[in-house]
Amino acid sequence: MARQRKNLTINKDKLKKTSVVEPTIDATQNQAIVRPLNPVVNYPSLGSKGGNGFNFDFSPYYGKGYDDITNRVFYTAKALLKNTDAFTEQTQQFYLTGGFTHFAEYLALFRCATGEDLTQADITPELIEQYLLHLKGSELGILLKNPIIQNSSHCWYA
Repeated sequence: MARQRKNLTINKDKLKKTSVVEPTIDATQNQAIVRPLNPVVNYPSLGSKGGNGFNFDFSPYYGKGYDDITNRVFYTAKALLKNTDAFTEQTQQFYLTGGFTHFAEYLALFRCATGEDLTQADITPELIEQYLLHLKGSELGILLKNPIIQNSSHCWYA
């Protein structure tokens, strides 16, 4: 009996990398940066009891001089929603509400100090260090000193 050969053809559709695709519009401050039409991240498994029906809306962070950074956070959040092994939706929502919102406030201050729009390249170790110093001097500094929060599994600001 003749042995049958294995099919060694490669299905190119299995090799395609899936990414987040969102409809976009031009940003108001810089026409080189394109922003999503609906900049809201929806957490489907967080119902009215778990997340109070909460979605994270990025629209307040656009047009403030750091759209490139906001875009990166938005598209990363969308991609992480598709990767169920990365973070739970509750953890991701917590990182956005407890971390990005405060970082965005600092980015607005930093943008005013520099006088120019910020991009991802502007997030340097020096900027992070100054942000951490800013947190220590703010009301949030009290939270950072709390040993319960320091030892928690959630990393708010790093």
